[in-house]
Amino acid sequence: MLRKEDRIMIEKQGSFFTRTAELAFLYLPCMGKEALALYTVAMVYEESDHEGLCVLLGCSIGRLEENRRQLERYGLLKTYYRESNRTYLWKLQEPLAGDVFLRHEIFGRWYLSRFGKQRFDEMCTRFERKPPAKDYLAISAPFQETMAEWSDASEQHYQAHKPDIQMPQGFDYQSFLQISELLFPKIARTRDNLALIGQLALNYGIHANEMKKWVAKAYDMKNATLDEAKLRYYVTHIEPREMTAVSSYQQHPITYLKQLFPDVPVNEEEKRLIERLLSQYHFSYELINFLLEYALANCDNKLIDRYVYKVASSWKRNQIDTVDAAKAAVRKETKSKQDKPLPSWYYEETTDGEEVVSDEEIKELLASLGGE
Repeated sequence: MLRKEDRIMIEKQGSFFTRTAELAFLYLPCMGKEALALYTVAMVYEESDHEGLCVLLGCSIGRLEENRRQLERYGLLKTYYRESNRTYLWKLQEPLAGDVFLRHEIFGRWYLSRFGKQRFDEMCTRFERKPPAKDYLAISAPFQETMAEWSDASEQHYQAHKPDIQMPQGFDYQSFLQISELLFPKIARTRDNLALIGQLALNYGIHANEMKKWVAKAYDMKNATLDEAKLRYYVTHIEPREMTAVSSYQQHPITYLKQLFPDVPVNEEEKRLIERLLSQYHFSYELINFLLEYALANCDNKLIDRYVYKVASSWKRNQIDTVDAAKAAVRKETKSKQDKPLPSWYYEETTDGEEVVSDEEIKELLASLGGE
């Protein structure tokens, strides 16, 4: 039973002011305005007690507890408790992005079941697109809502209309999915996780069979989740796979940089730059390697993010997607700079009445002064 004098320490994890639409259109209808009010108040507090929150929200301690559990059910709050000093630790969580919420195996189905197909379709359109101290005990409530009206037709509609995920092309999912279920259970093989795995493998030149090892290491058996932060750490701290290639441009960009500068390690910022060129600009290995070479040549062997992205954006806008096209664009730009006429003032002999002195006059002046 809660006591009014119990202390509450509040920590925030994530960004809380960029998902207001999700809170208004998805979370609010599901969990109610009282729970959302508690969430909003908790965002601006670092420490409080049950009595203070009850006074501020105008509710009983029983309602406060129920609203807290609502936040827990919808993944917006993780609650821990320390018995020795009757202190609660609230870890406020960032709301899910709208498409992720609607694609969630539980939340998406619950929203469709409760609000109907038309509202669900409207939301799909709108949203296209530190561990606790050892002496805290996890007591967050799980999602336990029931969906008695769920039917096969509802499931079909949900599968047909939930926001889709674009799976990266070029990753050998057939080989990867032969991984043992003990290491990576089927429950974790969601489209989100598989898309992440495929994209990271392509970005860092990792073969599907090798990727199994890193996924198994990053899978959290206790919580039945794939730890994205761990997986990213593993794949960014291994040597990229060498590719059998006709041209050095066809190697993975990290390998290419290592060949250009064998004694200089590729740093984290450079790895992130390469990952962005792969995942956001969708450039091929060859085009990225030529771009890196071009940027290094123009920036004193430094990879300056702003310069690289400027060139990449220009190539993307001009639909340059091959090395030959990029070379042609560079030659055209270079020639344009060389052919650019000098301003008219450059050819003027004098300015502001200044006298022009010839080389012979300069020599005579130096001789008269004792110079050579």
